[in-house]
Amino acid sequence: MRILFVPFLLLFFSCAGIQKPVDTTPVAIPPETPNPNGYWITHPDNGDLIIMGVANRQRKREDEIQRALEDAAHKVALFYGVKGIKTILTTNGSGVWDYSMDTGHAFSFDTEYEKYIDALKYDTSRDAFSIDGAFLLRVRYTVPTPLPAPHTFAMKDGMPEWIKKPPKEIGGYRAGTGYAGPHSKFKDTITRAYENAIISIIGTIATKNVSTIGTGSSGVTTSADMQISEGVLTEFFVLEMWQDPNTKGVWVLAVAKSR
Repeated sequence: MRILFVPFLLLFFSCAGIQKPVDTTPVAIPPETPNPNGYWITHPDNGDLIIMGVANRQRKREDEIQRALEDAAHKVALFYGVKGIKTILTTNGSGVWDYSMDTGHAFSFDTEYEKYIDALKYDTSRDAFSIDGAFLLRVRYTVPTPLPAPHTFAMKDGMPEWIKKPPKEIGGYRAGTGYAGPHSKFKDTITRAYENAIISIIGTIATKNVSTIGTGSSGVTTSADMQISEGVLTEFFVLEMWQDPNTKGVWVLAVAKSR
């Protein structure tokens, strides 16, 4: 039993510790590779997902590969479905300084993602990279239904244009961006950027408001408003990722369908 703690919410997940053999089958990966300017493009190729698996550095390369595969398999699980909820709680009192805003979010997804590892394909001679103390492995995963390959966004003012002008829709999918400031480990930075991209898309789904007004024993009136956005995303995947060379934070552009 795995427990995920988040503000306002508590979700329970199950997890499995199955280790499966590493698949080292060489595959032809499109020329959308990590590059010196920190811009990764991982658009679907011929209907296949292209995923960057990320691992913290290990003493042995085989351990790095295994952990990167586990991370990529986790992202495959997100593709098949992730339930998310986003909350914004705002409170106002009668005093000048009686104001606060708190945000929270939670996810629910298939944590038995090791079952996808055997289907991941890569060639370590071409698809293994190291950056900022992390190991990256680019893999291909064939999905049941063909996926479109949206157009590539251009760099503008030294960054991908979708950062300043985030699209709401790409190729029939809901679109969202996520940003995470630098963490002590690069893998954690990317993980948080992914999570924020999920929340960004969840926020485009219908939002409901819950409001309350109360008066305490001291006669102070307080109002509370909570905005709740929730839904299930399917076919969630990241199209592009960029690391800011100045802040070392990471931006991701993702798409998904909702139900």
